[in-house]
Amino acid sequence: MNKSIVNWYKELNSPEREQALANCDKSKLTNEVHALYQAINDGFTWSSTPEGSDYWSNLYYKVHDNQYEFKKEGVNNNYDLF
Repeated sequence: MNKSIVNWYKELNSPEREQALANCDKSKLTNEVHALYQAINDGFTWSSTPEGSDYWSNLYYKVHDNQYEFKKEGVNNNYDLF
């Protein structure tokens, strides 16, 4: 199912959700992709973030390989994106 990158990011746990939203290239937030791991890959250049490439690579593979543990926490959909 295709969804916008920003909507995929909302599925992440805190702090990954906030980090991905903060790092995302604002022109890409509404691009549609087929999976959360693709949104992580396509939203921004990992090496240009404070967290660095290793952090995002680790998260990407956890999500891709179904090893990421989604927490049942309240999702805040009220982001100031622009």
